Amino acid sequence: MMSFQLSTKTMGRVHFLAVRLNISEKTLVEKAVEFYAVALKREKQLQEEMTAWDQLSDEALRNFEKNIK
Repeated sequence: MMSFQLSTKTMGRVHFLAVRLNISEKTLVEKAVEFYAVALKREKQLQEEMTAWDQLSDEALRNFEKNIK
């Protein structure tokens, strides 16, 4: 189990959302962390894919320039 302090503003948001969603504050925080972890994983995968496409594009440009000389 981990313990930490949230700011008053953040705690107010957690409480408000938990009430609106009819879930416990603990459940809300756990779901938020899981959602964020998945989002970070997808962002990393997208960055890796963009890097691969960038490298492929650079290679294609070099080949094109080589062929027009």
